[in-house]
Amino acid sequence: MKKFVTGFFMAWGCFTVIPCLYKKWDENARDHMLFALPFIGLIVGELWYALYFVMQKCLELPDLLTAVILAFFPMLLTGFIHIDGYMDCCDAIGSRRPQEDKLRILKDSHVGAFACIGLAFWALLSTGAMDAALSAQEAAELSTSTVTARTSFLMGGTAELLPCIILIPAVSRFMSAISVWSYPPLSTSQYN
Repeated sequence: MKKFVTGFFMAWGCFTVIPCLYKKWDENARDHMLFALPFIGLIVGELWYALYFVMQKCLELPDLLTAVILAFFPMLLTGFIHIDGYMDCCDAIGSRRPQEDKLRILKDSHVGAFACIGLAFWALLSTGAMDAALSAQEAAELSTSTVTARTSFLMGGTAELLPCIILIPAVSRFMSAISVWSYPPLSTSQYN
């Protein structure tokens, strides 16, 4: 249990910019970081939903502005570490070069054209998806006015679709951990 707690805080410190109260690195707890990733995802997801709730329900900001901020917020919480890796992958895959060159491109700190194109695509896609989710949320809230009193009571008076965003970071980190356990690591990986 102690290694899991240490691994949890190691993952917190490595994969978020949220200040970590317990800073201890134990090389023997490195594998426990993978077990902790979904829990780190839950923290990110809860903060993401809290931001949605404040912007949409309290401040009543326009949907498009809310969508843009919500699209970038999880990346902000993780220090844009995922965007950096995504951009590196876009450059490597887009290069259409041999495997050795792709591995070299992954380690290159320069930003290439494919990274810029990939980032623009990601920004537009995630903003559009968040805007569509906000529109679906509004439609669901309007449709609950015709729901029976009992169903309305059970749903808390409104149909909330967006709480599922709490689970998105947790599920994606769970899948990442499964991938690390399931596939052979690259020769340059710390898990090799």
